[in-house]
Amino acid sequence: MRMTMLLVLLAAQAVPCFAGGSPQVVVFQDSFSGAISSAWQIQKGDTSLYSVGANGITLRCSAGDMWILTLHNDEYKNLFLITNPAPGDFICTVKCQWQSPPTNEFGQVALVAYDDDGDYVRVDNVGNNNGTMFLESFATIAGVMSSPDYYCKKNFGTSPFWLQMRKQLTNYSSWFSTDGINFTQTNSPFGYPNGHPAKLGFVAMADPGQSGLVLVSSFTVAEPSPGSLSLQLNNGKAGLQLTGTAGATYQVQFTTGLSSMNWTTLTNLALPSSPYPYLDPTPVRNNAAGFYRAVLVP
Repeated sequence: MRMTMLLVLLAAQAVPCFAGGSPQVVVFQDSFSGAISSAWQIQKGDTSLYSVGANGITLRCSAGDMWILTLHNDEYKNLFLITNPAPGDFICTVKCQWQSPPTNEFGQVALVAYDDDGDYVRVDNVGNNNGTMFLESFATIAGVMSSPDYYCKKNFGTSPFWLQMRKQLTNYSSWFSTDGINFTQTNSPFGYPNGHPAKLGFVAMADPGQSGLVLVSSFTVAEPSPGSLSLQLNNGKAGLQLTGTAGATYQVQFTTGLSSMNWTTLTNLALPSSPYPYLDPTPVRNNAAGFYRAVLVP
């Protein structure tokens, strides 16, 4: 369990104390500024379908798909993969922009957590032949879709957008953004049994006419922040503010003495936003010393 010892002393004249923490800890980032990092492995590479420029990688959607139930399973091209750099939970984000949105069913750009062609998690922005664009997310195990295929109608046009996959233990969720800062969740978390998928990456595919052309301009893998706490007393109760990674789960814990290993868990909190307020319902105990900490739950 990764934790941060964020301790806040409560006393008669308590002064708020807090330890800093960033929303995410970046463990890999590539902006593709005229070159591809040597960390990338291009599976089923076809240089006729992509180019690298100053603004990123321009990918044409290949005709094949990864999904075993399609007629073109395993015929996809240019699956860009890196070895998963996060030992535990991660937040994986790709920035995209359609230069030419796909006009054939089911042209898409997909964010992938990958073990092999039959075992992976996908978060896609995909189109069909009537011009509708939507987001979908699902897990595939041994070639069989093992989770609900979540759909969210979303057409970004030719404006930039961000696809994001968040993993907590063996649960995965799909998010999107139009500014790279504020993200919206598109599905309920679903399971995939491998808590550490071997590789992470992206692909453009499943477009029989190869009509779709997408610019991929950044790819980032981050770990959830250990978080930080700040304190101010509120009518005799401890008003805490937890800063961390939205969507990650934290335990807020309390002890009366740092020499003790007995920390009491006050709440398990899936952080809905950051920063987020939490009010300890127990009044401060006769102004006795006490300490709080936030623990990131893996």
